[in-house]
Amino acid sequence: MDNIVSEVKSRLNVVDLIGEYVRLTRAGSSFKGLCPFHNEKTPSFVVSEERQSWHCFGCQKGGDAFTFLMEAEGVEFREALKILADRTGVELPRYNPQVEKKIRSSYEVLESATKWYEEQLQSARGELAKRYLLERGISEESMQVFHLGYAPQGWNNIETFLKTKGYTAQEIAQTGLLVSRQQETSIKQQEGRSAYDRFRDRILFPIGDILGRVIGYSARVMPGADEKQGKYINTPETPLYHKSKALYGIAQAKQSIKKEDRVIVVEGNMDVIAMYQSGFQNTVAVSGTAMTEEHIGILRRYTKNIILFFDMDRAGREAAYKSTISCLRGEMNVFLMKAQGGKDAAELAQEHPDELRAAVRNARSAMEFFCEEILEGSDLSRSEEKKEAVEKLLPLLVALVNEVEQFDWVRRIAERVEVETSAVAAALHRHIERQTHPMRQVEHPGESAPIAEKRRKDVLQEAIVGRMFMYPHVWKETVAYIQKEMDPSVRDFLHKSVLLERAFSLGESVGYDFGQFRLSLEEGTLVDEAQRIVSHFGEFGVEESGGDAERWDETKKLILQLEKEMWKQILEQLVKDIRKSDQAGDIATRDTLARRFGEVSQKLQSF
Repeated sequence: MDNIVSEVKSRLNVVDLIGEYVRLTRAGSSFKGLCPFHNEKTPSFVVSEERQSWHCFGCQKGGDAFTFLMEAEGVEFREALKILADRTGVELPRYNPQVEKKIRSSYEVLESATKWYEEQLQSARGELAKRYLLERGISEESMQVFHLGYAPQGWNNIETFLKTKGYTAQEIAQTGLLVSRQQETSIKQQEGRSAYDRFRDRILFPIGDILGRVIGYSARVMPGADEKQGKYINTPETPLYHKSKALYGIAQAKQSIKKEDRVIVVEGNMDVIAMYQSGFQNTVAVSGTAMTEEHIGILRRYTKNIILFFDMDRAGREAAYKSTISCLRGEMNVFLMKAQGGKDAAELAQEHPDELRAAVRNARSAMEFFCEEILEGSDLSRSEEKKEAVEKLLPLLVALVNEVEQFDWVRRIAERVEVETSAVAAALHRHIERQTHPMRQVEHPGESAPIAEKRRKDVLQEAIVGRMFMYPHVWKETVAYIQKEMDPSVRDFLHKSVLLERAFSLGESVGYDFGQFRLSLEEGTLVDEAQRIVSHFGEFGVEESGGDAERWDETKKLILQLEKEMWKQILEQLVKDIRKSDQAGDIATRDTLARRFGEVSQKLQSF
């Protein structure tokens, strides 16, 4: 595999690849542009043609062509390898030639079928279907963007067409386009026919993967037609289509999701298109009811913020509740939005666009929504209902991976139901013991990360150290600030880094000169670490613009961010200590720690 990766890199110019996403201008021996991964006005994104690498000094992301494509398109390493191998003409080894051939054939069959269905929608046979879509507010442009189609009446239309294109019955059947006689249940078997078209007299909504390749369909029955087979029928599970992973509209939405840093999840295909037409192009729909771990794994590649827009009937609330738990387990920030009168997204977009925009703008924290709904729906003067209300909230609390956030909600719920915090915490611990929680061991559910990301604290710390070693004035100002302005609790955390401790203690004696500092270090590992940080900071040969004052201002911003991360770490340790004292029955220690918890929480709010 290493040889394949090296071959792809040798045939690829990272400047050409990134230039398709970012407007680059030459800056010395490198190229600069606005970072595509965070909002900025001054270019801090640098591409080195010599090293075939990229780095952003703003968000600290960087790497090679593979990591850029993975970040830009939200794909995993193997998918990025396939894309770049195709681009450069490198042939990948086939681990199972037969499986690879079937998959490639299925994509081709579905592409041909989709084009044919689109043509039928625009033909005389699709006139009624097209008229219905227009009446529902779906524009001609949206029909093209989402490749909407029509499957005419008849038992073997698509099968006949695809066979004329050279595909075999087996190749067609493996895509889910046909129903075999063995699968028949409610339709009378057709004499002499081994299979027939699954979709007949229905409007077709192609479902694509993140690259826009069709993997299946959702098909709506024509208005007024027989709905015995269901208003909507979907492609069954196939080698390409898996309901638990499919997100309708993801290919059209992914760039907008990254730009807006949030995704709106709705229930239906028509809802997605209506939202798209209303300016909310960052909208997708799940193929089913509640979201799955796989859905979360895909979406977290683009954002950590999810807005759920489900019908608020009983089924919709249940789906929203289950989806919220999945989102929280995946460390997502999840919100709920709803419209007055129970209207869905499609109805709002067509009839009340201003109300739709207000609903998105006023989306509420899902935790706040369910806490309020469950607690307000209970008679908290009765101990039994109080207990039941807390029990209903426990699955949501368990799903909160961040211990600080979890403890904060434990405290808030305890205040609301007028019991001790320790009582709700004890109920939570019992619930966790009863329900083994496998997601606790998964950092990012539904997603395998080939490259481990550094913790934000470590990234910030390295960025500060790099600036100290590069700029003597920044080094001197940083030492003075930490000694005079920084809280001793945070300072103690920083001094746990041996390299930082040496930089603080030796800075003045070496005249804040990196060369002299490096000579003063006795440990070879510290020398290597210091040199690595400096090399990483200056590897592109581009110094930060501005003088000493501007450089110190930028560094101070990073220090404040690092202080915030340190306070979070202190808060996390307090939560653990409070739990231990609760379990040990040490009330005095618990109360002391709780007071400290409040003080640290106030510190965090000041940032």
